[in-house]
Amino acid sequence: MSVGPHPNLSRRLGRYRARLIRIAWVGAFGPALALALGFAGFSLVGVLDQLSGLALGGIVLAFWLGFAVLLWRGFRRYRPPGRDAALSRFEAGFETRPFSALTDQPSGHDRVGQALWQAHLARAEAQADRLPDPSLVSDWAKVDPYLLRFSLPVLVLALGLLSGPLASARLHAGLFPDLARVIAPGAVKAQAWIVP
Repeated sequence: MSVGPHPNLSRRLGRYRARLIRIAWVGAFGPALALALGFAGFSLVGVLDQLSGLALGGIVLAFWLGFAVLLWRGFRRYRPPGRDAALSRFEAGFETRPFSALTDQPSGHDRVGQALWQAHLARAEAQADRLPDPSLVSDWAKVDPYLLRFSLPVLVLALGLLSGPLASARLHAGLFPDLARVIAPGAVKAQAWIVP
């Protein structure tokens, strides 16, 4: 369903649909993103630097497997709302269905009927312009009840700043650990000779 030649209403509906798409995206991919940011936080504070051998390998393997599963589930769950779904969702909060009234067509084509129809369209458009956009607070509460979409990035950024110059090295070592530390942590030996 389209709101036709009403550019202001079309823009409002487009913005509302974009908000619904963001909610659907966070609902689908939020768990994978939260896991990645949480793992980045552990890397930045140096927890993974203290581990070696099977503990480090197990944690990194569990992260990558968990991330892959959550990402796969996100792709399966992600269904962005279409324009018609956004329109029906927008109008669900109003008795008058203001946008749908703008798409109706008159049954007759006589002069009096056309004049009445144009007056009806003008009233419907004015009413639709005055209506506020429906709130999406309850939708956000369902997909992100703890506001992790805001708190986790801020926390990881703060940890990165606190880590200073070690931040990038710790992130890289956490995501892609040195295989020598994982496979045989005690087998790497260094020899040195001192020549008098």
